Amino acid sequence: MPRKKGGSNRYPHLNKSNGQNEFEYQPGQDAFIDDSISETEEEIYIEHNLPHSAASKKSKEQSSIIAEREIPDEVPVDAQKITIRPHNAQEAPNSIYIQDEEGESFIPEQPDFGSSAENKPKGLRRSSKKNTEKKEKNGRSGEEISIGDLFTKRTKPRNYFINLIFKTCKYFVILLLVCGFSGLGAVLGLARAYVESLPDIDFGSITDLDQTTYIYDINGELLTSRYGSENREWADIEEIPEMLQNAFIAIEDVRFRRHIGVDFKRLIGSFILNMSSDSIQGGSTITQQLIKNTLLSTEQTYKRKIREAYLAIQLEEEYSKDEILEAYLNTIPLGGSVYGVKTAAMDYFGKELSELTLRECATLAGMTQNPSRYNPRLNYYSRNKPEQTDNRANNVLNEMYENGFITLAEYDAAIAEQLVVLEESPLQDQNEMLAFVEYCIYDVITQLLKQEGLEDTSANRSAMESRIRTEGYNIYTTIDPEKQKAAEQAVYNYNKYPSMRYSEDKYTIQGRNPDGTIITLVQPQASSVVIDYRTGYITAMVGGRTAPVNQKEYNRAYQSTMPVGSSIKPVTVYGPALDLGKSAGTIYYDTRAPIENWGTDKGYPSNNGESGYTGSVTMRYAIEKSLNTTAAQALIYDVGIDTAVSYLTAMNINPDHINADGPGLALGTSGLTPLEMATCFATIANMGTYLQPISFTKITDSQGNVILDMVEKQETKQIYKPSSAYQIIDMLYSALNGGGSAQGALMSGQTVCGKTGTNSDYRGVYFAGFTGYYVASVWIGSDAYKPLKNAQGGTYAAPLWKDIMEPLHEGLPNKAVTEVTMEELGIEKFKFCKYSGKLATSACPETVTDIGVASDVLASPCDCHRSVKICLDTNCIATDYCPNTKTITALIPPTSGQLANIYYNYPEIYKKYYSDNVLTINTECSVHTAQWQGEQELKEQLHFNAQRLIQRSEQYAPQVEDEAEYQQLLALTEALRSAYNNYNTVSYDYYRARYNDLYNLIISLGFPLDF
Repeated sequence: MPRKKGGSNRYPHLNKSNGQNEFEYQPGQDAFIDDSISETEEEIYIEHNLPHSAASKKSKEQSSIIAEREIPDEVPVDAQKITIRPHNAQEAPNSIYIQDEEGESFIPEQPDFGSSAENKPKGLRRSSKKNTEKKEKNGRSGEEISIGDLFTKRTKPRNYFINLIFKTCKYFVILLLVCGFSGLGAVLGLARAYVESLPDIDFGSITDLDQTTYIYDINGELLTSRYGSENREWADIEEIPEMLQNAFIAIEDVRFRRHIGVDFKRLIGSFILNMSSDSIQGGSTITQQLIKNTLLSTEQTYKRKIREAYLAIQLEEEYSKDEILEAYLNTIPLGGSVYGVKTAAMDYFGKELSELTLRECATLAGMTQNPSRYNPRLNYYSRNKPEQTDNRANNVLNEMYENGFITLAEYDAAIAEQLVVLEESPLQDQNEMLAFVEYCIYDVITQLLKQEGLEDTSANRSAMESRIRTEGYNIYTTIDPEKQKAAEQAVYNYNKYPSMRYSEDKYTIQGRNPDGTIITLVQPQASSVVIDYRTGYITAMVGGRTAPVNQKEYNRAYQSTMPVGSSIKPVTVYGPALDLGKSAGTIYYDTRAPIENWGTDKGYPSNNGESGYTGSVTMRYAIEKSLNTTAAQALIYDVGIDTAVSYLTAMNINPDHINADGPGLALGTSGLTPLEMATCFATIANMGTYLQPISFTKITDSQGNVILDMVEKQETKQIYKPSSAYQIIDMLYSALNGGGSAQGALMSGQTVCGKTGTNSDYRGVYFAGFTGYYVASVWIGSDAYKPLKNAQGGTYAAPLWKDIMEPLHEGLPNKAVTEVTMEELGIEKFKFCKYSGKLATSACPETVTDIGVASDVLASPCDCHRSVKICLDTNCIATDYCPNTKTITALIPPTSGQLANIYYNYPEIYKKYYSDNVLTINTECSVHTAQWQGEQELKEQLHFNAQRLIQRSEQYAPQVEDEAEYQQLLALTEALRSAYNNYNTVSYDYYRARYNDLYNLIISLGFPLDF
């Protein structure tokens, strides 16, 4: 059996509870031998003189020499200390006795004196069993002798030179002692200064160390981890197997359970060994190593060592051995960023601590001396030196066996075991599902900053991220790994990406390799977000067309703010319009007529491909065909810029992403992220109720205490009326199933609703939609906002959306988006006037049938088509003074809105779309007014007098002698007669003027008039 370090091979029981740390012998007293004194020799020498016996005296030769004494092998197994003492008067005068604590005497062994000086030992020694057996085999037995004086008085004078040498040595020794004591005092003074200069240290900070944060999926399974420079998961001492504890104790500090923080014996032994050989042996205990690793620096100075020893003793006074060992096993570096035994067990072997084998425990314990040199993964797979790890583990096993921690059978089994090391660490794959994980951490930081009332600055975000990596949090996310991987594979493997219009735009520069070569990124790129809209849980997130390889890569799912195109129309235009009383059957006017306050040179937006321009269309049709003109009209006339913006900000859309103008809100030039677009559509699908999208449900600390419950804090509010949301859902369903532009998104056996988006000049395509289970958004485009080659949202984005969503719905039955019925929401089918877009009346010649909220529709019947009385004289709406009227069905154009704008300002465009199948009456009769009526009464009186005046003129004409006056009279008479004959057409003023002209002439000629 190998010799036990710090103990006896022959008497292993002597070390069990021996409290003596030093050997001390006083003449006349018993000598106590601590078996742990000698680490390197099997023999213990007592250099002191033994006391003389009072019973007998021996000769000078016999008294100056004491033979070797053997400690017998028959020491009882329960002996914890032995006593070697000289004889007394009642015992054999020439013997040395050995007894145990109970006072039991053993058979004395006789001294054996040799005749030569070489055989004269200097004191009492314990020889090995091998020597004892050899002596017994040779038949040697001791003779009884007395213990004489070891020193006798000199009788001859000492040689002068010898005497001089002795005196010189004597004085030199005295001088050394004086210098030694002086140096010792200086050292002690310096040590005291070092100790007193120590600041007050909170030993609790020893356990306040960086701990790894773990991230879990929706099922509670470990997804990944995040840590700073130290990857550590704390393990309580009860969780750490005793076998693993003992492995570290055996190789690092065998007297750990007995010393006071500093092992003086080991310290002295290390000092002597280091001075006498080229090797370096440390003397630090586990407690000292803990102090060095957590409270002090690693500088190799006496100052640090003194402080380390002092603090170690203090630590031992305040904490139990188990507490110290627990802290040590959780703080030691075990290769790379791995710290602590729990993390190391999982990292190298993929095991919990309770699952470790004895050899695996020895391997971990053996790493502490040099974590890099003995790193099992590096040695097994990179360096191809497995023996470097194995030999070190064997050494640990040997120490465990020698010190009684394991049996011979356990030792042999562990030596024979083949170590299995994982080539890839299960803790190191931090890039799996990285797009979601990176956003989740971003989200966690954002919410923690809000909770603590901190401003969202880059400095605060950096500090909070550092806390996440070091506080040992547990983050429970909403991600479903199967669905996340399915979404990733759909995006990564999609084979229908559009081409770039220009070949030079096919790649963008992402960076440079260390050798200077350029790293390129293929274009166009893509991203997607999937949300469970009934909970707000983010189910999947893909940030690019290829899998990220590094942390903090650009994640387009929440960082890209490319324009979203027509996908925004249900969110900012039609949804708010429905809230304001419009219906799915509301009519808009798809023409090239400019729109008031649109703000562009042309004055109106073009439809994609310049298609459409079909005149009156319903809101449903406008959504199906993604008409830009109608969306612009609805925004400008029905909703308004400020209202549209308020809907976005109510759903927590970043205001910086919103272009607060017509194109930004009606055509989608605003750059919303795919996450924001998914949020907007999730609000619609959730019957108008906004649920804050969350990537995690809660965060707990390392002790399991909840520090942030996101489900409890999740913001929720009603954005759209449920009736409005229902109508949008119904129209988005028609957009796909009624021959709309996005049929490529249809999935067999599932209800699908959605809206495409195509950016100006084909610089990106979009599709956002939902089923009865999930909502998802998809963007495809160039990171540099370069044009694609004739790309449409329905052609490219919609099919990719389908590829993402189909695996997520595998095995799921069809499910309606909402279980709420139209009747519950007060929605009915109505006939709408195709001209006015209001509730049709019997006077409306053309109608369309669609749904709307009854209270809104019934409150606004068509007021353009109605039965009216017209003035036959003016062909206008008759007044009460019109003399000639007729009742007909007439069309009265509106006075506001786009149709009014077209009618009054662009008559040519109006005539193109609206024929005179009914009489268009736009004004009330302006002739037959109250003033006209008063004038009519005066005109009738004037008419009566005009007849009389004409008669008198004819009577007086023959009497006029002057030819000029005669001719004037005839002319004025004819003028008045003409007015008289055209009574209904001439104005009163004209009529009166002609009357006055003739009347005044007759009076001037001197003829009388009596009226």
